[in-house]
Parts: sequence; C-alpha cells; structure tokens
Amino acid sequence: MTKAELLGAAKLRVRKTAKDGLDADVKRLIEAALSDLERIGVHSSWLAAPSDPLIIEAVLSYVKANYSISGNYETLIGIYNMVLTKIKIVSKYRAEMPPEDDAAADDTESSESTDTNLTLVSVGSSAEEDVRTAVFAEVDPVGRDEYEAAGQKGMKAEYKFTVWAAEYDGQEEVEYNGRRLSIYRTYGAREDDRIELYAAERAGNGS
Repeated sequence: MTKAELLGAAKLRVRKTAKDGLDADVKRLIEAALSDLERIGVHSSWLAAPSDPLIIEAVLSYVKANYSISGNYETLIGIYNMVLTKIKIVSKYRAEMPPEDDAAADDTESSESTDTNLTLVSVGSSAEEDVRTAVFAEVDPVGRDEYEAAGQKGMKAEYKFTVWAAEYDGQEEVEYNGRRLSIYRTYGAREDDRIELYAAERAGNGS
C-alpha cells in the first residue's frame, strides 16, 4: 500500500471524504503511527509501503483514535494498543520483510490468524450515497445453525466477522473479497468490546 493509498484508507476510517487542509493532520497521524511501530521494534521494511493487515490496522486505529478526540478515545486507543500487542508478540515483524512470494507462502501455511480488512457499508438511497467504513475484522465460516437461521430469511449464510463494537454503527452490509453481503444478525457487544456480524447473500444470488 502506497502512502497515498494509506492516506485514502485513513480518511475513510475517520469518515473524511473532502480533500482539504485537514489532510495534513491525517498524514501527520499516519507518520506518528509508523514511528510508534518502529519504536516497538518493527523493521522499517514493513513500514515503507505497508501491505500486512496488522500493520495497516495499527496505523488506521491510531489515526481513528487521535484524529478527533471524543468520548470514545479510551476505547479507540485501547483497540490500537491491542493491535500493537499482537504485533509485539510476532517475531517476524522484527526482521526484514520477506519477498512477497515468501510472505504469501507463510500466510498459506499458517492457520493461526484469521485477521482481514473489511468494509462496512451503510446503504444510501443510491449507490453513490452508500457510506463505506474500512475496519479490521476476524473472519470465520459459519456453522450449520447459522445456515438454518439465515435460510429462514431467504439468505445463504457465509461468514462471521468479529469487529470492535466502537467501529460498528449499525451498517446493513459488508464488502469482502470483492463481494457484497448482507448482515442478517449481530451478537454483542461481548465482554471484550467486540461484536459479531453474521453475513449472507440472498439465496439464488450468484454474485
């Protein structure tokens, strides 16, 4: 992800669509986040053009928490610190980032992480009015009970996405892996301040 793409993702996270003088504030927070990651020992090669989901989420979480200080600051900075803790305990981030092919092979072989980037969609009256929010999520397949629950609503259950409750604002749909899915039910917030989103597509929809 280039710095320009990272800026775009950060603006999306804080729901800033205009291009104005405040972009400089977002850029400053991005640089502060990258410096903080380097401070905890992340090798600079992971930060030059971030492509790792955890690194990107750390940056976006930092920007979200600090861009506009509000009553949710403690929760949002807590999200950032939890992502930072994940990064600290993974030794690979302290060494030079491997070539892209090797990194992809490592991801394929590892089943520990189900972390992913997800886009929450608040549906507007037209496609142009849809509001998208990029978040970090854990993704899991759904079980048989969910297939039955979704089927009663004429839907085909696909995934369970677990996101921070502070980042979910009642959006009706998600975009994941190039597909648009409906959120047919939620669970939480749980004791860990996360909420589960159950997503499905309409039965018979081949998209």
